[in-house]
Amino acid sequence: MKKIGVLLLCALLAASVMTACQNGGKDGNSSQTSSAASSAQTSSAPASSAEETSSQAASSQETSPSSEPDKVYESGADYTLEITEMEPAGIDGVSVSMTVPVMGGAAAQKYGVSGEITRQVNGTVQEVIADSGYHSGTLTLESEAPYYSEKLLSIVMTVDYTAEGMAYPVHTVKTVNFLLGESGFSDFASAIEDNDAFREALTANNGSNVDDETLLSGISEASVYFTETGVGIAVPVPHAVGDVVRIVIPYSQTEGFRTDDPAWNSFQ
Repeated sequence: MKKIGVLLLCALLAASVMTACQNGGKDGNSSQTSSAASSAQTSSAPASSAEETSSQAASSQETSPSSEPDKVYESGADYTLEITEMEPAGIDGVSVSMTVPVMGGAAAQKYGVSGEITRQVNGTVQEVIADSGYHSGTLTLESEAPYYSEKLLSIVMTVDYTAEGMAYPVHTVKTVNFLLGESGFSDFASAIEDNDAFREALTANNGSNVDDETLLSGISEASVYFTETGVGIAVPVPHAVGDVVRIVIPYSQTEGFRTDDPAWNSFQ
């Protein structure tokens, strides 16, 4: 009887130990599974963050401008333009009187137009004196502005220079065309010298007493300017026939020799 009790007790204890071991194994697996899942979640978090960062970067690239916008000239800029007398700079030995266009308004001040005009006019005076070979005399320069807008300012300078010993006075016309919004100058004249359409339009509008052959022989030194009605050409000719011939070609006749020079943007 005692043996049966002992055996029964041992059986109960063994069953209890086995159940505990089984439960312990299940808990351990559960813990490992939970830990692995947690680890997987932690591992996936950076990937999700990277995707969000990449998405944000793509969105930023789509909404940001690809480059700086072109310089936009101030719309409705208050322009004023007047021709005024001005003292030349650095002209020794020559009596000079000249008039210069002075441009005002916020936009003109922003791009320093008036200062550049003065430099160009002074440069023209010095060029005429140097080309004459006489460094003592009397010079007058009269400026006019046949065309100006927010995009373009065209200036014509008529220069007369006399000096003792000259066979005859110098009489010439020089021009400069400011591309206001671009802070530069038109180089249109150099592009049309050998253009047949330009030559034909020039001679077709030649109302002077200078024959076409003489006129065309001087176009390599011609100066170009713009007016409300057409493009102007000042062509140097021999003194015997007037020194300079000025011709205006209507814009309707300029299609054959227009270039990509920005000055033409004002005359579409």
